[in-house]
Amino acid sequence: MNSIWRTSLLRSSRLPRLLTRGFLAAASATACGSAYAEPASLTINLGERALVPNMAGQQVTIEVENTSGAPIPVLLLQFNIQIDDGKAISLVPDITFVDLLLDSIFAFDNGGVGGKQDTDHRWEVSVIEDGSAPLPSIPVGVSTVGTVTFDTTGFFVGEWDLSLTTPSGTTTYLDSLATPLAMTISPGSIHVIPEPSSSLLVVLAFVCFGFTRRRDTTA
Repeated sequence: MNSIWRTSLLRSSRLPRLLTRGFLAAASATACGSAYAEPASLTINLGERALVPNMAGQQVTIEVENTSGAPIPVLLLQFNIQIDDGKAISLVPDITFVDLLLDSIFAFDNGGVGGKQDTDHRWEVSVIEDGSAPLPSIPVGVSTVGTVTFDTTGFFVGEWDLSLTTPSGTTTYLDSLATPLAMTISPGSIHVIPEPSSSLLVVLAFVCFGFTRRRDTTA
């Protein structure tokens, strides 16, 4: 793909169709289990992410591992993420921001970020390269996909599913021909874990409550 074609793509109505193609391919891969013939050399493992209770502005870095042995040029990243089912009425912590530029391959090579926050618990955003050669590339090894900011205000303990697949499809990189790259994504979870001092206060409160009830009953 030459730079003139890429520049015209950024400025034309073809970009929405490109994003739609990525969404449809991602949705197909999600529904069929795998829509790619080649083995995946890209892996994202969300794992278990620990968050502090009752606090906004907690950042979590999502990383991808490239085991292909060579950098992989990409045109676009479609990034979808949600907590549990992602619905607005769900009683779960919030996702307040998704940054696809911080420390990522698109940090200094991007034509802007598109998409939006779908609900407080679901984001579907994308970033495309800036139209100049060469394309940004996913390096061999581990690198940053994006940074997600969580808000646990009002939550003091709990565990919730975290997924890079939403009703629109799964998180996807597109290569220079706008073809989705094979990628293995393992879902994870977020945990709100009470601080030791908070847990001790809760235990002491229960002990004091039980002692008071026992004394009242004896009296």
